[in-house]
Amino acid sequence: MSIPKTITIAAKSSHPLTVNRLGYGTMRLTGEGIYGEPPNRPEALQILKQAVKSGVNFIDTADYYGEDVTNRLIYEALYPYPSDLVICTKVGGARKPDKSWISFNRPENLRSSIDNNLRTLKQEQITLVHFRAIGGEGAPSRNRWMRCSSCKRKAKYGMSG
Repeated sequence: MSIPKTITIAAKSSHPLTVNRLGYGTMRLTGEGIYGEPPNRPEALQILKQAVKSGVNFIDTADYYGEDVTNRLIYEALYPYPSDLVICTKVGGARKPDKSWISFNRPENLRSSIDNNLRTLKQEQITLVHFRAIGGEGAPSRNRWMRCSSCKRKAKYGMSG
């Protein structure tokens, strides 16, 4: 049996997105408890560079990983980004000073998170944004997301899920 080397996200949409099957999730590049700077910053930067060098063209991140830590690492290691690199981020959560996770899924929170990801990743548009359900509140309701859709109209992100 042959396993395809790529996958297509939203294959039946007007803007399908094809990426290599193996991607990289950055959550564990942060400090203990997914918070703060990594214990070995040069190693974290090298991991990102090696992932892309090895053919990874899909990187998953979130501004609430370490409080912007993974986004800053991605920027430092990979900018200017390869043309085929897809950076996917998540919104819908935040961290409190005690490092606990909280829901952050009101329309103004979602817009703020998207803007923060754009700023820290130094991008004009995020290709793919995922919505996380944190704190047991469930995913942002369709109504809440539609009220945040001004981000999409302003071309701040390409796809959502």
